Amino acid sequence: MVDIKIETTVLAPSGYSYVARKLLLELYKLGVDVHLIERQMDRMRLDLPKEQLDIFKEMWKKESDKSVPYLRYGTPVVWSTIPDHERNMLMFVWENDALPPMWKHFIVPYDEYVTVNDFVGDMIKDVIGTAPKPIHIVPHGVDTNIFYPDKPMFKFDDNKFIFLAVGQWIKRKSFEELLRAYFLEFKGNEDVVLLLKTYGNDNSFFTMKSIENAIKRMSFDMGIKNPPHVVVIGQMFTEDGMRRLYNSANCFILPSKGEAWCLPYLQSMACGIPVIAQKYGGHLTYLNSNNSFLIEPETFALSNGEGWYAPVQGLRWAVPSIDNIRKMMRYVYEHPVECERVGKRALNDARKWTWVNAAEKLKKII
Repeated sequence: MVDIKIETTVLAPSGYSYVARKLLLELYKLGVDVHLIERQMDRMRLDLPKEQLDIFKEMWKKESDKSVPYLRYGTPVVWSTIPDHERNMLMFVWENDALPPMWKHFIVPYDEYVTVNDFVGDMIKDVIGTAPKPIHIVPHGVDTNIFYPDKPMFKFDDNKFIFLAVGQWIKRKSFEELLRAYFLEFKGNEDVVLLLKTYGNDNSFFTMKSIENAIKRMSFDMGIKNPPHVVVIGQMFTEDGMRRLYNSANCFILPSKGEAWCLPYLQSMACGIPVIAQKYGGHLTYLNSNNSFLIEPETFALSNGEGWYAPVQGLRWAVPSIDNIRKMMRYVYEHPVECERVGKRALNDARKWTWVNAAEKLKKII
């Protein structure tokens, strides 16, 4: 029997929590005996399907001793002390060009590290130095039984070309640059629409209205008198709903300033939808010039977001070029046949990255 004690969150709507659920459920199928400790990392909570919740409840009830490996998955700074176990592992991801300087204090004491690719692995090496500690690579995945070509959720009567963007309304996701490029490149009478599935710090009506108003003010301040169509989607969807949302699009676009992996890229690919992304970040583990449309960043600059992305941290991210976004959006809009062809290659490549493979790699590490 393979035993492991894992401290993470499975009840939050975050990317960390989503990945934790996927890995834990696959470890359960592989017969790994998991003792799960729920760590609160988000104000919002999900109502999980009963069959999943029953499995996690079973994991919460298990006990373990100090000889069992201890794995923590989440932002390193949420834990101030190291577990009193014989083997302690830390698993996390990051999106900038280096880890925040003060994280070193929280990271170095662990015995081993787990992350998604060499993009993050190299950052960990820079922090721990020449210490002979293992850094294990466990890529994220996609469930192709859930994400696959399907009927669309949205279909417009005039057969508009649909761009789709999915992500939290934060500076790192580059929604401002995307919207500016879209407003500058397209006119209101063109057969194009941008679906924007997003959320703020919460998913309240007032938060979503503030996002919609910010988009309207942007086009007004830019002097755009006849802006192209934008649809803002704030409601939460099940994975089946997200599949149908991806399948509504001709092209997925997110010129994010930094990603460690980016689950929506891979999920859209698994639905046969091609991706426009920046040519920088951990997503280049699976995105390339054959299965996606990559755009060169305009420059690399100090992060100017909030918290760990504040300039005081001294970390850089890739600033997207509005002109390059415009050119790529126009190109895929005017070349729908090539767009479909790239989508088919994306579909085939996405099948190589599964949660089963990820869990099997993690089991071997345990």
